[in-house]
Amino acid sequence: TNCMIIGRAEAFASRQSLAHSAADGLAMGLGFTAVLVLLGGMREIIGRGSLLEGAQMMFGADAANWRIDLLGPDYPGFLLAVLPPGAFIGLGLLIALKNDIDRRLAARAPAHLPGAEPVTAA
Repeated sequence: TNCMIIGRAEAFASRQSLAHSAADGLAMGLGFTAVLVLLGGMREIIGRGSLLEGAQMMFGADAANWRIDLLGPDYPGFLLAVLPPGAFIGLGLLIALKNDIDRRLAARAPAHLPGAEPVTAA
């Protein structure tokens, strides 16, 4: 993920003004954060059947009760989801989902928007 962020910053910020670069950096940072939170949540749900397991390691003893069991206490878990390859598989699935959504939206969009031609003086 670091390489994607640095590559985006290099490709965009080197050609834009400071204000545009800062706005792009903020938007890209928020977007990457959202994807990482979604990916982490997805992996935790599939891998352990819960959310916020082990939150006390980051937020202190009070967070031990934050665990949310989503798939029940008998869920055996799926080890691959919590291992590093699970992150790549999950990211690939998220990218495939995004591409499918984009394809469906493009298919529903009209090919020609009426009134989109520039107005010229006769």
